[in-house]
Amino acid sequence: MSSDLLMTWFEHAGYGGASADIYGSEGPCDTAGYEFHPDTTWWWSWGNIISSAAGTDQCNIARFITQSGTYGVTYLLPVAGFNPTVNDNVGIIRAWHN
Repeated sequence: MSSDLLMTWFEHAGYGGASADIYGSEGPCDTAGYEFHPDTTWWWSWGNIISSAAGTDQCNIARFITQSGTYGVTYLLPVAGFNPTVNDNVGIIRAWHN
């Protein structure tokens, strides 16, 4: 079973700081896409520090939803910086191919 690179998350705006490559095992993104729940346990967990993201040719759009689930914003990928409401406050990411 292969894994496909879907996204890369970055700690800082402008694709800076720590990064994490996110893979999917169900094939590349399609219109159904993938849903991720970044960890928020510690202050350095990805849901608490993510500030920018890059996609791939297969995953070129993503919706970032706050940890409270009350607000979400959709971006074409890559996105060099999130708006203040979701910056360092991500509970769910839905990524797909447009």
